[in-house]
Amino acid sequence: MFDPRPLYEVVQDTIPIREFKAYWEEYVVRPPYQRKSVWSRKKKQALLDSLFRRYYVPHIVIRDVRASDSQTVREVIDGQQRITTAKEFLSDEIPLPDSLVDVDERLVGATYSSLPSELRRFVDREMKYSADK
Repeated sequence: MFDPRPLYEVVQDTIPIREFKAYWEEYVVRPPYQRKSVWSRKKKQALLDSLFRRYYVPHIVIRDVRASDSQTVREVIDGQQRITTAKEFLSDEIPLPDSLVDVDERLVGATYSSLPSELRRFVDREMKYSADK
């Protein structure tokens, strides 16, 4: 029976989106084989709408790469646009879309830092990406 052994194991995890701003330097978000950031502001806001509504967002794929004998970095294989969008939102570069008016009026046009503390806490604790590592 054909059953080759895998060279590595895939581990499923969840990563809070705030990690992508707080620890940006630990990620190689755009390795040489990745295309440039191509999402429009509208597409980024559509992702934020999905995150606030807790819709399904596809997994991101990350692999640990040894940069030197003492350093490992996390290379983003799939999910560059989603990770960049999270960082930009948390850095107040992208306001939330008007489409969130039916979820909570306070979300419309808000930046992360302008959100009331209870909504920032929701972002910090509940907004996560599923990841395969």
